[in-house]
Amino acid sequence: MAVTWDFILISSCFILNINEKREEKIGIEKMLSIDDWAWTNQREVQGFSDMERKLEEGKIIVIYFKSNKWKNVGLYIEKEEEEYIYTLWFNTEGIPELDSSKINNSNIKYYKRAYSVLEELIVKYNINFRIIAIGVESDVSYCDNLKKMISDSYNVVVWIINKNEKFKEPILNYKKRVEDGMNAIVYENILLN
Repeated sequence: MAVTWDFILISSCFILNINEKREEKIGIEKMLSIDDWAWTNQREVQGFSDMERKLEEGKIIVIYFKSNKWKNVGLYIEKEEEEYIYTLWFNTEGIPELDSSKINNSNIKYYKRAYSVLEELIVKYNINFRIIAIGVESDVSYCDNLKKMISDSYNVVVWIINKNEKFKEPILNYKKRVEDGMNAIVYENILLN
């Protein structure tokens, strides 16, 4: 059974309409707002200005994408305190090597490609992020304190932390490296032969 490969980006910026022309050809299919994770009060969203207003009202935005590569792709956007939480997810059906809690020999090419795309977008659009988490069926427990957020979160394979956060602590079972292109410290749960 397929799961989701998740990318959670936390930023103080509202990121508008990044529409990259890539071979994956992803376009917006439908945009909704909901009141809570019980999916109460589903309403159609009428564009990016409506989306920003609904986020200010405490709503959650749900975007479904059309893709010629992935079975299902979606994005959830929430606003907590003064930060936006973007959760981009991909259904991994047909790509079983992604259904892993570690970076390994069979899925490393997907993570390398993800890093490349993230770096390109961060640089091109000057995206000021605090943290990015990548994982399978990930549950990131939002908190202002990064150490607590990391310890309270589940199923995160990679933590990418902006160097400006001054977070230099080790994360148990993760390898640490510097990624200058993203101005970040990367922690990877990795198992390679």
